[in-house]
Amino acid sequence: MDGLLTTTTGLWLAVVASGLYHGVNPGMGWPLAVSAGLMGRGRRDVAAALVPLAGGHLLAMLVILLPFGLLTGLLDWQREIRIGASLAVIAFGVSLAVILVMTIVSGGDAVLGELPFTILGFLVFFVVFWLMIAWIF
Repeated sequence: MDGLLTTTTGLWLAVVASGLYHGVNPGMGWPLAVSAGLMGRGRRDVAAALVPLAGGHLLAMLVILLPFGLLTGLLDWQREIRIGASLAVIAFGVSLAVILVMTIVSGGDAVLGELPFTILGFLVFFVVFWLMIAWIF
């Protein structure tokens, strides 16, 4: 647990350090926002220039951090997700084998002559079958 605590702490310290660097570095664009506000020559104009800047930062943080937050929620379901994925792979293989055997048996004596049609029918049925399963779940 100590290794996890120090890793998490180190990651948050890196985020804070990156934020401090971003806020202090004049090459990051905040002087442009302040100068745009000062061009109006009033405190209200400076505050109005900071609103889009803050909104842009909030939107950027949401776009970057929301997927990671959702992924951490998946850690609680890791075992169930692995079981479900393995069952899906097994079902994929079984259905592939069943459909292939069905197409070969239904082909009769002229399997090689009708092979392109058999393969095309197999692929169409296979895609429709799996799209139906994906739609259900």
